[in-house]
Amino acid sequence: KAFKKLGFEHQRTKEKVEDLEFQNKELRTKLAEMMTAIKQLKAELTSNITDKEAAEAHLAQMANPEREAYMHKYALEKLKEEFEKYKKDVIEKEANLKRDVRRLQENLANR
Repeated sequence: KAFKKLGFEHQRTKEKVEDLEFQNKELRTKLAEMMTAIKQLKAELTSNITDKEAAEAHLAQMANPEREAYMHKYALEKLKEEFEKYKKDVIEKEANLKRDVRRLQENLANR
């Protein structure tokens, strides 16, 4: 009788141990997933901090009024250069069109 009772207790203890081992395995899996998520969040946070620092440095650089004035002056000079080039291109195209029209008129007159 005592042996039978010990057998039942042993079986129940064995089942508890198996259940605890299963729970342990599940918890370890969840923990590994959480650690992976934490590492990913840490990487994103580090990236965001780097981006923020770069943006702050850029803003600090742009806040310099002398630099800003220089940039505006440079941009204005470039726009003027582009406009002069555009004017020359338009004049050249206009001259080509006039020449082409004159040739067409001469060709029509010679027919």
